[in-house]
Amino acid sequence: MLRWLGKKWDDVQEELTQESANFCYEITSPVGKAVPCGDLRVARISCADGYLKFILIHDKFIK
Repeated sequence: MLRWLGKKWDDVQEELTQESANFCYEITSPVGKAVPCGDLRVARISCADGYLKFILIHDKFIK
């Protein structure tokens, strides 16, 4: 699981789909006026109810 931390979500999602893994994800955003942009990256991974749960963040923000 740790091999996916910090990786681009598109790459991780493709790998998980090829492996037919059960997964879900949540995209987090910063509080305030920062506008997210850039690629989504894997920030946290956990297991819940037989699924791999990924927390994603954008790698760039515009203030």
